[in-house]
Amino acid sequence: MLNQSIRTRAFPFIFAAACLLFGMLFMLFYTFVFTSIEQIFSQQSTAKLMTLSREAEKSESKFRNSVKILYLNRSVQRLFAKVVITRTDQAHLLDLQKMLEIWYKKQENGLYSSAMYVDHNGIPLVAIDFSKTTSSSNTTDLLTTTDTNTSEPTVRLDQSVIAKWSPNYLRPNTTFTLLLEDNTRIIRSVYPILDRKTKKNNGFLCIDRPLHSLFEWNETKEEMLLIVDTKTRSLVLDSFSPENVAQPLDKSYPQIANAEYLMEEDEVPPYAKSQINDKELLIVSETLSLIGWELIHVTQLNKYISGPKDRGRLLVVGALVFLLVTGSAIYMLTRRVQARSEQLERANSIVSEHNALLEQELQTAHEMQMRLMPQKNPDIEGYQVVGKCRPATEVGGDFFQYFSVDQEKWVFALADVTGHGMQAAVPTMMFSGLLDTEISYSAKPEMLMPKLNSRLCRVLEPRTFVCLSLGELDTKENKMRISNGGCPYPYFYKASSQSVDELSLSAFPLGVRNGSTYEVLEVPLESGDVVVFCSDGIIEATGNEDELFGFERVERIISDAGAEESDAEQIIDKLFSELDAFSAGYEQDDDQTIVVVRAA
Repeated sequence: MLNQSIRTRAFPFIFAAACLLFGMLFMLFYTFVFTSIEQIFSQQSTAKLMTLSREAEKSESKFRNSVKILYLNRSVQRLFAKVVITRTDQAHLLDLQKMLEIWYKKQENGLYSSAMYVDHNGIPLVAIDFSKTTSSSNTTDLLTTTDTNTSEPTVRLDQSVIAKWSPNYLRPNTTFTLLLEDNTRIIRSVYPILDRKTKKNNGFLCIDRPLHSLFEWNETKEEMLLIVDTKTRSLVLDSFSPENVAQPLDKSYPQIANAEYLMEEDEVPPYAKSQINDKELLIVSETLSLIGWELIHVTQLNKYISGPKDRGRLLVVGALVFLLVTGSAIYMLTRRVQARSEQLERANSIVSEHNALLEQELQTAHEMQMRLMPQKNPDIEGYQVVGKCRPATEVGGDFFQYFSVDQEKWVFALADVTGHGMQAAVPTMMFSGLLDTEISYSAKPEMLMPKLNSRLCRVLEPRTFVCLSLGELDTKENKMRISNGGCPYPYFYKASSQSVDELSLSAFPLGVRNGSTYEVLEVPLESGDVVVFCSDGIIEATGNEDELFGFERVERIISDAGAEESDAEQIIDKLFSELDAFSAGYEQDDDQTIVVVRAA
C-alpha cells in the first residue's frame, strides 16, 4: 500500500515531467518541421534560380561578345573622334547608322529592339528602332537631319527610341531594365566609346532588348526576382518595383542586402530569412561571375506557413491530446524530406559520372586538335619561326600551321573560327583539312584566299566564319607576301628603323560573303625583321576593370623585343608572359594564338 501510495503521489509529477518532456520534444519537432519546409523552398528556389542563371549567363555572354564590334571596333572609335570635332558631318553619322543596321541583320531576329549612339553629353546622334528597319526612312515616325524633300540618305532618329531615353541612366558599362508604358520590360546596356589615343570618352552605345531575350521569368504573387550589379551593388532588375532600377540594393531593400545566409547540410543550398512589413521572406542568390551579376530570388512565405504556424501554436497547447497525431505527421514529413534528399544524392552521383565521361571525351578532343597543329617549329635556313596556341577551354577555334611548298617557299597560316569550345572545334578541324587540300593545288595567297572563302561559304553554318591570316615566305628573295581576312592586322618590325607597323589588310572573314576579294601585301625582309600574326584573343584579353590588352600594348612589346634583338622564341614568350601578368586573376574567355617569323 505504501509503495502504491508513493507511486500515486508521484504520478502527477511523473505525468507533469512527461508532459514537459513531450512538450519540449514537440517544440523541437515543431521547429524542425518549419526548418525543413524552408529547406525545401530553398532547394526549389535554388533550382529555379540556377536555371535562370544558366540562361542569363549564356544569353548575356553571347550578347556581350556580339556587341563588342559596335563600341570597341576601331572604325567606330575613329568615327566618334571625328564626330566630336564635326558633329554636323552627316557622312560620319550615316556610317555609324550603317554599322548598326549591318550588325542587326547578322543577329537572330527578335533579340534586339533598338540601338542608339549618343555623344558624351547623352544627346542622341543615331537612334534606330529595329522593328522599323524594313520601313522607308521617310516615314512620319522618323526625324531626319537633312531635307526630307531630297533623295539624299538621312540619319535615323526614331521617335519611339528617343522617347524612352534619358541621360540620367548614362553610366558606362552598365545594364539595367526599364518598364515601358505598355508594361513591357526591356534590358538596356550602355557601353562607352573611348578615344584610342587619349582614352577620353567620346560617346556611348545603347542597346535595348526585351527581358525574354535574357531568360523566361514567370512571376507569381509570392515571388520576386532581383538582379544586382556586383560592382556597383545597384539594381539591374526589380520585378516587383521597376522604379528601383539603378538604385543601390541596400537603399531599396536593406533587409535583403543585410540578410545573413544559413549554411545547412550539404544537400541544402544556403538561404537567408528576413522580414519586411510582417512578411516573412526566404532568400536565395546565385552569382554570375562571368557577367558580373548576382541573381536574388525572394519567396514570400506567409501564404505557405502563416496558417500552419498559428495552428501549430494551438497544437502545442493540446500537445498531449494530439501527441499521437502530430508525432505521426512529423514522422511522415521527416521521411518525405529524407526521401527527397536521397533522390538528390542519387541524381548528384549520376551527374558526377556523366561529368567524368565528358571530361575524358574533352581531353581526347583536345589531344586530337593539338595534333592538327605543328608539333615542332620548322627548320628554315635564315629564319626563326615559332607558334603557340592556348585554347580557352579543352578545345577551341584557333588554329595555326606551317606548310613547306618547295625548298625555297613556306606558307604560314593562323585561323580563328567563330566562338570557342566545341562550337568552334568541329569547324576548325574541317577547315584544317580544307586548307591542307587547297594548299596542295596553290600556295599563292591571292589564289588560296578566294578558293577557301568560296568553299567555306558553301559548307559553313550561318553566322559561322573563319578569320585567317596567311603569309607566303620566299627564302630565296627574302620577302613575305601576306593576306588577311578578319584577323587583327599582322605586325611588322623593321630592324633598320626599329619601328613597328600594323599591316593594314582589311577584308571580310572567310565564309561571310561569296566573291569577297583579299589584298596581298609584299614585305621585304632583312636581318632582324620580325612579322607577328595573332588572334583577337590576344588583343581582347581583359584585365583589371575590364581593360583590354589592346593593340598598343602588343605593338610596344614587339618593339622592345625587336630592339633587344630577341629571337622568335623569346618574342613569343614575352608576349604571353605580359599577357598572363595583365590578365592574372581573370578567366581566359577566348582562344589565344601567336605566330612569330624572324629573319636571322
